[in-house]
Amino acid sequence: MTPKEQRYRDALAQHERGTSIAVLARRLGVKPSTLVWWRYESKRRDRSRAEPGPLLTVRVAQPSAPSSAPSSPRDFELALPGGVQLRIPAGLAACDFDRLLGVLARHSC
Repeated sequence: MTPKEQRYRDALAQHERGTSIAVLARRLGVKPSTLVWWRYESKRRDRSRAEPGPLLTVRVAQPSAPSSAPSSPRDFELALPGGVQLRIPAGLAACDFDRLLGVLARHSC
């Protein structure tokens, strides 16, 4: 956390104890909208720093039968509970893969 972020977090802690945004903005020499933005931003950063969801167990195995859809030798396949198979292309961008893992984690039973 940067000193600037800590400064605004300290001010927002005073706001949570009852000090108005306008008073805090005057003390810091900033616009009230700056404090409102930092309140939003600090919550967003806290969410992104939160612990990740549960890890999924992945077992690497040879396919038992050829798949009906063609795949590249570098593609990844996940066998999910219930017989669902998920093919992940080797060229999938890391950000898209992270999004996919997030969806899987939210919808796991």
